[in-house]
Amino acid sequence: MKDLYGPHLWQIRMVRDIFLIAVIVAFFGFVKWLWPIFMPIFVALVLAYLFNPTLHKAKARWNWSRPLTAGMIIAAATLLLVAFFIWLWPIAAEQTQALAEKLPQYINTLAERSNIQDLNAEFQKWISSKQGESGVDLAKEVLSRTGRAYEWIKKIIGATSYAALLFLLIPLYFFFFAWRFDAMVEYLDRFIPQSRKERVEHIIKRMDQATATFFRGRVLVSLIVAGLYSVGWALADVPYWFILGMLAGLLNIIPFASGVLWPVAVLVKYLESLGAGGDASLVAILVWPSVVFFVVQFLEGWVLSPWVQSDQLDMSAATVLIVVFIGGEIAGFFGLLLALPIAACLKIFYEEVIEPQILRWANST
Repeated sequence: MKDLYGPHLWQIRMVRDIFLIAVIVAFFGFVKWLWPIFMPIFVALVLAYLFNPTLHKAKARWNWSRPLTAGMIIAAATLLLVAFFIWLWPIAAEQTQALAEKLPQYINTLAERSNIQDLNAEFQKWISSKQGESGVDLAKEVLSRTGRAYEWIKKIIGATSYAALLFLLIPLYFFFFAWRFDAMVEYLDRFIPQSRKERVEHIIKRMDQATATFFRGRVLVSLIVAGLYSVGWALADVPYWFILGMLAGLLNIIPFASGVLWPVAVLVKYLESLGAGGDASLVAILVWPSVVFFVVQFLEGWVLSPWVQSDQLDMSAATVLIVVFIGGEIAGFFGLLLALPIAACLKIFYEEVIEPQILRWANST
């Protein structure tokens, strides 16, 4: 009778593999569906992973407990944030306000230089087109636009509230993850078969080294690059040098992304020179902001990254661009940020697991 009915479905390896793939896909779909809830958990877990070596060193050198070290890290981060708001936030706020005030003038200048009709004229045209309509129709149009503005206000308030909640949740989650990180690793280690433990731990160690090198190195390099851009563009008399420098540093976490700020720096320098009627020479507008960009790029690529990130991801520039574009298309900003470490882990998995099997198959034929 047993041979008549055959094995159960769960005894067939292909069925188990398909079920496992379906569970993984469903899990990621569930996470994407509830991403606003999982995002602070994910960020806190990544931070706990990145700071775990620091907690180990504090325990070994000063015999500090993990909760104590985690609390000190949170306190230090809070002090740095407070220092930023005290010393640097006024500069950022002043430049943001100045940019907001001059943005309409910049747009109109670009429109005139590009032979595009002035935006104010477009608005007057819209008003004239409504003059023949009844007061009720005009009121409906205004209310419709006001309703859309109200929706935007609700979105802004919601985003602000969510950001404030993140500032509370991420440190809280980080504290508990940092405290129990080793315990979580030990729990997962129990599920690795003893016969394969050495091999699996070797692969995980390589992945950990590649991932940690990328994150810790890129964050430190990006902070240095942000300062270099800000100081350099300030010396080149680029308007809004602090905002542009900070944005360039933030984008530098993603390889090659900071390059989008180079034409922006040149453009605002050009527009400001036109409006002020000052030095509009090619050297002042194009050369000096560009010199700052290329000098910082040279220092980042040939000094900072090799010094801070001694272990590279071992990918060509073309591969990096392709991987980053794919990650951004799949998961937006987080896809851009995580694409390279995920690709590095997949590359290690291929080298350690898949490639040897392919070579054995090729040599046996």
